[in-house]
Amino acid sequence: MAFRRSVVEYRTDRRGYRHVDCPGQLDFIKNLVGGSCPVDAAILVVSAADGPMAHTRTQLSLLRLLDIPVATVFLNKVDSVSDSELVDRVEEEVREMLDRCGFISRAIPFVRGSALLALETPGNREASGPFEELLDVLDEMVPARGPESEAPLLVALESVYSDDERGTVVTGTIERGMVAPGDKVVRLGMNGISELVVAGVEKSRNAVEQAVAGDLVELSLPDEAREHLHRGAVIAAPGSIASSSRFSAVAYLLDNEEGGRQEPIPAMWTSRLQIRSAEVDGTIKLPAGIESLQPGEHSEMDIELGTQVALEKTQRFGIKETGRTIGAGVVTGVVQQ
Repeated sequence: MAFRRSVVEYRTDRRGYRHVDCPGQLDFIKNLVGGSCPVDAAILVVSAADGPMAHTRTQLSLLRLLDIPVATVFLNKVDSVSDSELVDRVEEEVREMLDRCGFISRAIPFVRGSALLALETPGNREASGPFEELLDVLDEMVPARGPESEAPLLVALESVYSDDERGTVVTGTIERGMVAPGDKVVRLGMNGISELVVAGVEKSRNAVEQAVAGDLVELSLPDEAREHLHRGAVIAAPGSIASSSRFSAVAYLLDNEEGGRQEPIPAMWTSRLQIRSAEVDGTIKLPAGIESLQPGEHSEMDIELGTQVALEKTQRFGIKETGRTIGAGVVTGVVQQ
């Protein structure tokens, strides 16, 4: 069965949310690991009729590795389970899995409801009540954003296209900072660095005077910049970030049960790396005296990429093999070039 990612924006009295629902969407998990999809917290959705699935542990392991909190667990389809004790057992099973993956389950609220029932009977208070409770939990449990809008601009590009009226247009989510028409920015990518001026900014297909951290934007740039722009490039404030092909890191190798490898990786190993929205080849070198890294273990490592990309300390990245994510890491140092 094929699934499509859905993005919904909504507000409560306390804050606004951009909610990404991606059932079975491995590409989103890939981008999450690479850092191109900043996430404040996760809602773990589990069917009360079926219980946690095989991929649930993989998702929880990745969230734990990336230090993304689970704000709440939503037990869905409770209307299809006649025995409340069965729902209790599913909750207990999920709590045990959360604890095994390094979360503190007793600190995570559980909400029970039926998404289908709420959708089909919008006037039914019993059906909509759990979702009001869910919003209250999000307001309480999702960490408040820091001053990202006051930091220097950084946008990892997701796509690039040409528009007859707007010229070259790039899309991406603002990781930090803010952007407005007329701003001077730099483009860092696989083919060097260049200076640009933002001609226009759009959100949800509407022109705006300014966009801030967390906004999904379309930026209009000069036509002549088209050949130098690509998915994986970064638009940033001048002087705020450098590009490099060499860095040190600490990374974790997923084990077989977490969706990773069965075999260890050797002391020198070439793989595909996901860094923000960029995918590049990289050679991983383990510290002297370590002959291999076993699945389920973590290690320091030095990495050399096949091309330069925008890099900075604390940047997350994913390690891939045959199209699937098998590890995750954090940059601890960048070699200036």
